[in-house]
Amino acid sequence: MSVMTPVLDGGVRPVRLRPSRRPAAATAPTTVREQKVAAPVRVRTTLAPTATERAWVVLAHLSGAVSSAAGPMVISRLVGERSTYVKEQALAAANFQLAFLAALAPMLLLGVLTFGFAALFLVPLVLAWLLTTVLAALSAAGGERYRYPVGLAVLR
Repeated sequence: MSVMTPVLDGGVRPVRLRPSRRPAAATAPTTVREQKVAAPVRVRTTLAPTATERAWVVLAHLSGAVSSAAGPMVISRLVGERSTYVKEQALAAANFQLAFLAALAPMLLLGVLTFGFAALFLVPLVLAWLLTTVLAALSAAGGERYRYPVGLAVLR
């Protein structure tokens, strides 16, 4: 292989390139096409929650049955700074509790206006709320991320 190189008199002359005497492994790649691309490294982005995180999330889900959205919001605020898993699940529990309150308020008003006829709809609503809260706590105890079937994205 030869290339043209400039000389002092203003012209150019061909110069023959000699191959390197170094072994092929020791030569550095000269063009982008010759560079070897390393295989992509698999990085684990989600880690299994620790036992402490699972306990906090179970408490966040179950505290909704006692204190509505206040319990999960307090847990999200206190423990959520150290764990995104706890924060995410506690906010999901708080959003579900707020959605339940949003559905419960008109039912109670309707119950007063219809002299208790709305209780036929209120009892299944409360049972579904309680069942969903317990299922979320059991799922969290197993280390899974529970996704509520209904929820308002009020808190983020």
